[in-house]
Amino acid sequence: MRRIRRFAAFALIVTMVFVTLCSCSGKPADKDVDNSDLPETSGTGGSGTTEVSDISVAGTASTVNDELRKIYQKALTDLYEKKIWPGTEDECDFPGEDISENEFAIVDVDGDGVEELLINWNKYSGMAYRSEILEFDLMIRRWETEGCYAPYGSEFYSNGVMFVPISHNQGYGNRVYPYNFYFYDASADEYLERNEKPYNFVYCYDKEYYDNSGDPLPDWFVETDKENAGVVYFIDAEGYDPEKPYSQSEYDEFLDNLVGNASRINVDFKALTMDNINGII
Repeated sequence: MRRIRRFAAFALIVTMVFVTLCSCSGKPADKDVDNSDLPETSGTGGSGTTEVSDISVAGTASTVNDELRKIYQKALTDLYEKKIWPGTEDECDFPGEDISENEFAIVDVDGDGVEELLINWNKYSGMAYRSEILEFDLMIRRWETEGCYAPYGSEFYSNGVMFVPISHNQGYGNRVYPYNFYFYDASADEYLERNEKPYNFVYCYDKEYYDNSGDPLPDWFVETDKENAGVVYFIDAEGYDPEKPYSQSEYDEFLDNLVGNASRINVDFKALTMDNINGII
């Protein structure tokens, strides 16, 4: 089991590195910045400010999202033309000239009726690839970050669960790519871990890897995979032992408890081009 523990520790370290690097130079997105050049909203607060009553009474979800799309369009234009990350004041590093290799989406991923701006910065310098879920709070005129993660095919579900594949698979299986998972917290308006777990993490070992490498199957693999599924899982989550291998049926039960009948939210990412940005509104 020493090899298992080493891999789990390494994967967690990789994840922590990506969380740490998940920011451009400049202020974080949930800081106050100069928004004087943002489009004015249609509320009665004056100076482009929307009061709480404007959103709750006069502003339907459709109206709010129309206003947000103007702001998101302006932010993406600045990102494209000036490489300024939304909610920051400084220029982001970009290794290359074709910024359209990055992508964005505008969709309500958390189910609160308000659209978020998702950006996948796929071609960021060094190891610091990043994706962020951003929302502009019309009431306080400030950018908020709901989640920051590595851009490798994250999935969102209608019950608030988000799956985030880690940056590199250093393990012994690819049947299920190693991933973290998070839960949307409505009170914080943010994706968080749950039950004080530092990470919610899943990875697998599969028989195909051993067959290709010529290494014999470990005894613990054979003892766990009595269903002959050819794969075993390690689950670091509430109620699970992170050093115990789990069978396919046990993993299926874990996944069913996590997702249940929730539907996967379609996130239509588009290339970061001015044509696509101009098409927002």
